[in-house]
Amino acid sequence: MRRIRSLAAGIALVALVATGCGWQIEVVDGAGGGGGRTTADVGSDVAMVGSHAFYYDATNGNLRHAYYTVAGWQHEVLDGAGGSNGRIDADVGSGVSGMFDDTTLRVFYYDATNGNLRQGYFAGGVWHFETIDGQGGAGGRVDADVGMENTATTQLRMIDPLDPWSVERVLNVYYPDSENGDLRLATYSEGAWDFETLDGAGGSNGRIDADVGESVSVLDELFTFHWEVFYYDATNGDLRYGRYDIGTGTWEFRTLDGSGGGSGRVDGDVGSDVSATSHSSGPAVFYYDATNGNLRSATWNGSDFVLTTLDGAGGGAGRISSDVGSAPDVVFSGFSDEPLRVFYYDAGNRDLRVGVHNGGPSLKSGWTFEAVDGRLGNIGATTNDVGSNSAGALIQRPGDYIDWGPQDPHVLYYDRTKGELRHAWKGCKIGGCAG
Repeated sequence: MRRIRSLAAGIALVALVATGCGWQIEVVDGAGGGGGRTTADVGSDVAMVGSHAFYYDATNGNLRHAYYTVAGWQHEVLDGAGGSNGRIDADVGSGVSGMFDDTTLRVFYYDATNGNLRQGYFAGGVWHFETIDGQGGAGGRVDADVGMENTATTQLRMIDPLDPWSVERVLNVYYPDSENGDLRLATYSEGAWDFETLDGAGGSNGRIDADVGESVSVLDELFTFHWEVFYYDATNGDLRYGRYDIGTGTWEFRTLDGSGGGSGRVDGDVGSDVSATSHSSGPAVFYYDATNGNLRSATWNGSDFVLTTLDGAGGGAGRISSDVGSAPDVVFSGFSDEPLRVFYYDAGNRDLRVGVHNGGPSLKSGWTFEAVDGRLGNIGATTNDVGSNSAGALIQRPGDYIDWGPQDPHVLYYDRTKGELRHAWKGCKIGGCAG
C-alpha cells in the first residue's frame, strides 16, 4: 500500500544477509525475546525503509521501530507511551509510512485517540515528534479526523514560473481527511508546513464531491516536472488519478478505473488498496479489484494507461484462481532491466504472494507469480494467515560500495494468526547467486 524507497549504500551495509537462493523467513517481533522485542500483537500496519521497520503495536497502541545492526534486530517504542521530545500517551502508529529526506529518517503515522496525522524524525542523534494536522491551526490545517493512512515523498516545485530551472525540493505527504471524505496534501519547505485539500470537496479540473483518499500512493520520483497521486474513491468504488504540473501550478484529476471503458478498464469496486512506482515508460500502478478478487495493473504506454488483470483469474506462470491483490506493495530499483516485484495478499489461501516482472520496458508480459509465505516450502515458512499487510524494500548487499550495485528484495509482513511481524528475504552473500 505504501511506496518504499531504496536505502543509500552507506546505511544499507548493515543489510540482512542470507545464504541460498530461495526465500528465507524469520519472526522480527511479537513473540518476545531479546533486543527490545515485545510479546504483543504487532505488525498489522508496517513500513520498511531500508533496514528500518516502523510498525503498529495494536495491544499497547504504540508506534514501534526495529532496525538491523551487526548485532541483529534491535527494537524500541517510538511514540504512544508518553515521554520527551513531543511524545504523547495515546493510541498511535497505525497508517504508518517512512522515508529518508536527504539524511533525515522520517516516519508518519495516525493518532487514533485524537484523529491526527503525526510525524517522527531522527535529527541530532535523537527522535523528535509532532502533530502535523488534525487539530486545527495555521497554514491550512483542519480540525478533523485525518491521517488514517498516508504516503510521503520528496518532489520538485517551481520557484519562478518564468524560469523552468528555478526549482526547489519539497517534502509532500498525501493523506485522507476521513471526517470530510477528502484527499489532503501537506507540503514542508524551509521549515514550515502548508496544507490543502486536493479532491473530494468538488471543484474544477476533474475534482469530484465524494469520499476519496482512504488508500493513496504517490510516484516516488524526484527529478520530474509532475506530481502524480493515485487514490481510492469509496463512494463510487473507483481508482482515481491526480496529476500536478509544476510549470503551470495546476492539478488535473480523473477516474482511472472502476467505471468501465476502454483500454482494459472494468466496471467494479477497484482501488481500495493501491501501490505505484515509476517504470521506463511512466507510471505503473498496482491495485485491488474487490469485485472480482484480482490484482490489477495500470501502466502508461506513452499516451494513455493500459489496464489489465495480473493475478486472481488463473492462467500460466504461477497465476491462481483466488481472492488476491489486497495490500499490494511494489518494489523496484528504477532500472527497467532489473526485476520489478509486487507483494500482495491472497485472502483465499491466506498467503503472502509476489509477482515478479523479470526486466524489460514492457510490463504487459514477462511475469511470474509465487507464494512467499503461508504455505510450507521456503525456509522458515508457516501455514498461518500471513501477508494481509506488507512493506518491501531493496537493500544493498554488504560490501557493495556503489548505489547501483546488486540489491536484494526484502519484505516485512503481518502474521494475523499469531499477531507477529515477519520478514522474508531472497539473496546471497557476495559471490553467491543473485536474488
